[in-house]
Amino acid sequence: MINKPLSLLLALLLLGSSVRPGIAQANSTRRTYERVLENFPTLLEQAQQRGDRMGESQALYSAAMAYQYLGEFEKALPLYERAISLLRDLDHLALEKSVLYSFATLQSKLGDIQGINFLEDQLAQARTPERRKMLLHLLGLAYTTDLNSVRALEVWQEYLSLINPRQETTDYIAAVYALTAIYQINRQFGQAIALLEEALPIIANSEIGEQVSGLYQMLGLVRYQRGQPDAALADLQKAVSLASNPQNKVVFLRAVAEFYNAENQYEQALAVHQQRWEMAQNFDLQHQGNVLEDLSYAYFWLDNLPKALDWQQQALAQYKAFQAEHPGQVDREMAVASEKVGYLLWRDGQAQQAEPYIREAIAFYEKERRDILENANILPISRDRLNQIQFESSVDAYRLLQQILIDQNRLQEALEVSEQGRTKALTELMVSRFALNPEEVGADTAPTWSEIQQIAQREKTTIVQYTVVYQYGRLYRYRFLPKPPPQSQDIFIWVVQPDGTMNFRQVTVDEPIEDLVKAARQGIFVSSRRPNAAVPSLQKLHQILIAPIADLLPADPNATVTFVPQDTLFLVPFPALLDAQETPFIEQHTPVTVPSIEVLGLARQVRETLTPQEDMLIVGNPTMPTISLIPGQPPEQLETLSGAEKEANAIAQLLKTQPLLGSDATKSKVKQHMEEAQYIHFATHGLLDEFSGYLSSLAFAPTSDDNGLLSTREVFQLDLNAELAVLSACDTGRGSEMLFGDGVIGFSRSFIGAGVPSLVVSLWAIPDQPTATLMVEFYKNLEQGKNKAQSLREAMLTTRQQYPSPRDWAAFTLIGVAE
Repeated sequence: MINKPLSLLLALLLLGSSVRPGIAQANSTRRTYERVLENFPTLLEQAQQRGDRMGESQALYSAAMAYQYLGEFEKALPLYERAISLLRDLDHLALEKSVLYSFATLQSKLGDIQGINFLEDQLAQARTPERRKMLLHLLGLAYTTDLNSVRALEVWQEYLSLINPRQETTDYIAAVYALTAIYQINRQFGQAIALLEEALPIIANSEIGEQVSGLYQMLGLVRYQRGQPDAALADLQKAVSLASNPQNKVVFLRAVAEFYNAENQYEQALAVHQQRWEMAQNFDLQHQGNVLEDLSYAYFWLDNLPKALDWQQQALAQYKAFQAEHPGQVDREMAVASEKVGYLLWRDGQAQQAEPYIREAIAFYEKERRDILENANILPISRDRLNQIQFESSVDAYRLLQQILIDQNRLQEALEVSEQGRTKALTELMVSRFALNPEEVGADTAPTWSEIQQIAQREKTTIVQYTVVYQYGRLYRYRFLPKPPPQSQDIFIWVVQPDGTMNFRQVTVDEPIEDLVKAARQGIFVSSRRPNAAVPSLQKLHQILIAPIADLLPADPNATVTFVPQDTLFLVPFPALLDAQETPFIEQHTPVTVPSIEVLGLARQVRETLTPQEDMLIVGNPTMPTISLIPGQPPEQLETLSGAEKEANAIAQLLKTQPLLGSDATKSKVKQHMEEAQYIHFATHGLLDEFSGYLSSLAFAPTSDDNGLLSTREVFQLDLNAELAVLSACDTGRGSEMLFGDGVIGFSRSFIGAGVPSLVVSLWAIPDQPTATLMVEFYKNLEQGKNKAQSLREAMLTTRQQYPSPRDWAAFTLIGVAE
């Protein structure tokens, strides 16, 4: 599944990079910045002696960026401040804008996400329209990168209102693109179309006609998304007709071909690509490779595998020739082309021949990831977030390599690759942050087969690892105008016993697993009114996920079964799955969930290094903040959770502590107590909207200084010593992070990354009374000395006796270490 906000985020990063001068290019090396610092004192002194204030500001800016690149943020701060002061005296807005952009990225590294607070302060002090316009542009980039569509929309709209489109056409078009992208993400297609239709006549007579073509292409895409294919095609063809530059015309023709692909009109798409190939003969090898890949894609969907393979191999050859002359410039193209050749060879039954191409693709993906992470300190998003985004590109290559190895009965290697293909960003963060194995930071730390055996033995658990493999890889499932083709899915299942033995099963699913999971969850939601509504789908999921391995699971119901899901399987309520006799899984087994086997091993190491704490942090029903989740809509106060207050009081009484309730449960007070707590229990709202700016936040009482929302990024920055966190909130186990190949759901990633080895989250909202009953029972069981997994299982079984609907007892899952 494509995470569309990430596509926009990457686009905005590129847009933002245009604000910064050449020193920040991604291929800069550490040595380049070290030389900048070596020359800095001399350059600064010479500029000062000449009275060259512009040269002085540029020297200060370059040195500040060099310190920032090298991670010496405190040294960079005063140099940026001096550069900004000089440029303001000189009234040089263009260079000041670049410095402010860089300074905002530095503020982001120091805790002010995207430098938003800094930029807002600067905006409040702006005294001229030109300065305000400059800062609005920077803020628009910041809020969009932060995925805050509510504020981003306001900022871009004001920025657009200050631009003279006929004199500042490039800036005007950039703002239109940014606003259109936000409208698309929020599925506000009508507003996007109106904006583009307003913009087109304004710039129709501009000197940059190619930009008009670009707007027509964007309009065609939006119309298609709105369900207007005829109008969409007309706009896409209009874009082609207006383009005068041959390379641009080839790009706009590609959009027309993609339209035909989306409509399953592959012959028409092929004809367009053939026209493009004729036009591309005089292009450089890189652009020729692009067109050759598209020809391969067209033949693939026409079921002409030999021609698809031939054209794709030609594309790879073009990239290799280009790479020989321009090292490092087409790493992404090399990765994608190699992956496609490997996939096509595998589809042709040539698994052994496919393997080296897939391994080469993974190597290029890794090289690109490392190169980008080299520049993490000077980019506006965190190193970890960059790592997630980059790693997502390679996930399907790891899936395909598993298939190839399994075809050759190399099952242990395939399991190792399955581990390599998940949670890389999280494990690198954990290894680095907790100094678990410092010499391996940045290296491939995925466990070997023998290490996987050791983890299963140490945890005394049966590990069940799933890989979801799609009939068509990511490079064939999704395109510019995505209409995913119907496809079957294979599910690979490895079972590793506590004694280290391993078994493998493979299941083919003829209907999308996402649909099965959705049907099960919908059935659960109505099960209180229709008790049997969820039975068929819960049995179907059991038949797919559990029945093939039922003979391999422990007979002792208290022995843990550790599930390692992938993709939508993270949303499966394993405790509620029903066998043929309608017996729920929880009656026979004790489930635990982890994002990867490696994370389980690292979480155990974190658990053993925790500083013992005695405090218990119990928070229930804070005074709810007032927020706007939908752009253009007035803010509303979140619903009060009176049952959560009763829950918090009951648990606090059991644990002999005082809860934080109502207006006392402010974010600042909660954060202060979090770092001193042994147990953390939050009974409040969890916000999971993808693009409102409140992505994965917990709601606490607002103050004059903050809105009361504790984001996952803020949790990451805390140094937690809690051995357990319980998020008894709405949907805390769901969220868009689940869509990453990093494979971690909802809020769990932040808490694990902040040092919490065990976490209880909820896959859906549960009524107050069953939640309170289950949670009190859970803590009673813990107080009796039972481990966390057993305590949660018995709490579920007890709650089920009083509230038999799975909606009321099956939502909670333990993530991490059971003991």
